[in-house]
Amino acid sequence: MKKMTDFGRALACLCAAALLFTGCGASDEKAENVTELKVGNYISLGDYKNLSVEVPAPTVDEAYVDYLVSNAFSSGASYVGDEVWITDRAVASGDMINLDYSGKKDGVVFDGGTAENQTLWIGSGTFIDGFEEGLIGVRPGETVDLDLTFPENYGNADLAGAAVVFTCTVNGIIPEDEIYTAVSEYLITDAETPIGDEESLREYYRNYIRSSQNTDEDIRTLIVEQLLNIVTVEKEFPSAIVLAYQNSYKETLDYYAQSYGTDADTFAADYIGMSASEYIQDMSYDQLRLDAACALIAEKEGFLVDDKALDQRLADYAAQNGVTVDDILKNTSKEEARVSFMEQDVLDYLVSTVNVTEQQ
Repeated sequence: MKKMTDFGRALACLCAAALLFTGCGASDEKAENVTELKVGNYISLGDYKNLSVEVPAPTVDEAYVDYLVSNAFSSGASYVGDEVWITDRAVASGDMINLDYSGKKDGVVFDGGTAENQTLWIGSGTFIDGFEEGLIGVRPGETVDLDLTFPENYGNADLAGAAVVFTCTVNGIIPEDEIYTAVSEYLITDAETPIGDEESLREYYRNYIRSSQNTDEDIRTLIVEQLLNIVTVEKEFPSAIVLAYQNSYKETLDYYAQSYGTDADTFAADYIGMSASEYIQDMSYDQLRLDAACALIAEKEGFLVDDKALDQRLADYAAQNGVTVDDILKNTSKEEARVSFMEQDVLDYLVSTVNVTEQQ
């Protein structure tokens, strides 16, 4: 099978979801859904209880940490009331200040150059060169004019390379400890320990970045690949179910092609990296094998959803999504929902049992 683009893989996921909601047949030869098959007659499955997946070691981009810390610190400052601002000393590098400013070019105020009660971290490099440095030594309550020049490559052509004057009033210096208290209380409610300084804030975000990698959803994707590697088709699937899966992929592919104003073959070649027929045939067969594997595991591990459990899960799902069960059943049947919950349970089970190792 040819290598798919990321778009093709995303489309495959959409098709896979659609396949959980196909019609019901009365026998294997008429089956359009794997739960209607005696799947053990068609496939055998390797050791699914001891699957192993290898994930990349988590990485942290310190530049991204810098960005998150700066944003959190600046946002936290906005929660600190002026009653605790420092007003009895001059601004120093590293201070977070509150200020008003107005920028003028040729004596005329320019758009976007004026603000009140703006927070600014001195030394952050947020503003153009000379702005932050020009406020060092200014005391709260004082007003200064900063003669500055916008960089030649500035995004606004009217200001690129222009000489301007910023009239700035420092309203107060915001205490660092109060800012970190605000960060802990208002912005980071799940920190294991209170955020008390910059390094603890940086470490919080490093852990946050690491935790966002190799998630359960990432592990699920790798498990699916492993399952497909240990599924052996012992007997050809009934033609009705093969056709049902192919039709589902074809319908979804046609829909996306039409939304892009083209035909399925052109869309598949341009966005997926293979022909429409290859995509439909290869992906539908992989999905059928995967669904059969999940159905077989559900039988062995007791994840088949009985009527009572199905009714409860439908009610829970409806409540979580702000709809009624009747709303759900307008677009799908209870049996189709049963399949969806079953596969969810199987993959959750495999996530909990899989051996995960990090790449060296």
